[in-house]
Amino acid sequence: MLAYSSATASSSMKLGSFFGDYFISIRKQEGEFTVKGNKDLFIGHQIGEEGTFLQWEWTGLQLVVRNDRYGLCPAYYSQGPKGFIIATSVQRLIAEGVSPELNYDALAVFLRLGTFVGDDTPYSAIRALPPGTQFTWSGGSECPTGCVILGEATTGLTREAAYERYNELFSEAVQRRSTVAGDVAVALSGGMDSRHILLELCRLGRKPKLCVTAQIYSGESSEDLDYAKQVAQALAVPHIEIEQPRDWLNAEIQKLQATSLGALEHNWGMVVGPYLQHKVVTVFDGLGGDVLSDCRHIVTPARHEAFHAGRFAVLAEDFLQNEYGGVRYLKPELARLLSRERAIHRLSVEAARFAGAPNPVVAFTFWNRTRRAVSLLPHGVWNRSVQVLTPFLDHTLFDFLIGLPVEFVGDYTFHAETIRRHYPTLAHIPFVSGPCRRPSNGSPIFRKMALDLLTHGLRSIPSSYVSFRHVLPRLMRAIIDPSYSPSVLWLGPSMLYGLELENCSTASKFFDGFSQPASSINRMDAE
Repeated sequence: MLAYSSATASSSMKLGSFFGDYFISIRKQEGEFTVKGNKDLFIGHQIGEEGTFLQWEWTGLQLVVRNDRYGLCPAYYSQGPKGFIIATSVQRLIAEGVSPELNYDALAVFLRLGTFVGDDTPYSAIRALPPGTQFTWSGGSECPTGCVILGEATTGLTREAAYERYNELFSEAVQRRSTVAGDVAVALSGGMDSRHILLELCRLGRKPKLCVTAQIYSGESSEDLDYAKQVAQALAVPHIEIEQPRDWLNAEIQKLQATSLGALEHNWGMVVGPYLQHKVVTVFDGLGGDVLSDCRHIVTPARHEAFHAGRFAVLAEDFLQNEYGGVRYLKPELARLLSRERAIHRLSVEAARFAGAPNPVVAFTFWNRTRRAVSLLPHGVWNRSVQVLTPFLDHTLFDFLIGLPVEFVGDYTFHAETIRRHYPTLAHIPFVSGPCRRPSNGSPIFRKMALDLLTHGLRSIPSSYVSFRHVLPRLMRAIIDPSYSPSVLWLGPSMLYGLELENCSTASKFFDGFSQPASSINRMDAE
């Protein structure tokens, strides 16, 4: 058993190894099993039945796989006539001989929306392990199944009572997690979620060792950083502002690799885990708090109505209004296979799964964007260095929040008012109300990014995936045209994603037919 232990660990909390490159490959031929990789693994932590963890065990006759209720520890599997393989990265599966055939439906969504949906990955033969998996494989054709919790509608509760219940359940959630081993840090922003955690830890007498906030890449101050500093100072908690590395390009590539090609965001957060390593044992993160209790940015009357009316194609169109645009930087023949029609179809199918939820927009967003993209930073990157605790995902608290009426959580006031009522001494410090300020047009930061990308692109020619005929002129323009320079913020990640996808797809020196992609995944190939 790979394990992390501490003499001061709470007896009710089970700590596992830190996240890393783990896998197990099992083949069965003529009644005999051949096993390669890690036979026994526990990653993450458990507090009773709660926590964030991935576990598997090979008994000699069967493989037993479990993960947490939300499926937050990234894990990917493939199954075929030759056996079963599960790993903590898609790159490992490809390297072990799994088919590298692309999943066009999944990529059509990802490169526009910035997240995979359901259990999709970039590859047809590879699936993400579902949430709440309890799976046993002994050589058959069964695949892992899980459970997506939609929630039950909360009725008969006044808004005043909801404030009190939220505070009560949140306090219990933090209390359950505050007896962890060793020193604790809080990843503090200028928003509500991390502040709520910090305030409650201090109220409980569990003041963290420090709070950390990562700079934006410009190195300039921002509301996010300013408010975080004010909160930490008011609570007399040391606050560390972590500088970004000068090599933005390398951070972006490392992010794509660390998240198994699952996120176009997060490069700013790559510095947090390594900084905290050897300083603390645990970091508290506010994952889920925004979607569950302050969903004004995602829930609109039109979306809510479309869900209940079953107009899922209309919903898909709405979700894709502000698309990333990553498809346009690919070779035309590949871009055609990743059509907008594919994306709309795949999103429509996924959205239909959440039609019965009390707040279907919140449920859809949590189980897709939060689980498949946002969580990859704390639970796929930071937990390579420290244990990560997410109190907003306490089971009882989650069930309460996901069942609240839209009119409670669909505006700015619900979460903010809950915090102000129960921690009035800091009510004068505002919450950040928008995205972090970015450098102005023509900033040297943008021009350096464009120059680095141009150099990297020239070294990457030729490419089967990226259209350098389209990309390189735009990078050159970003270097010389101040008004166009901010385009590197979306052009760069899209270009690098295409290159890393290509690198991963060709990384295997062999494909031994371990598994074959399901034809239904690429059902629109001939259309």
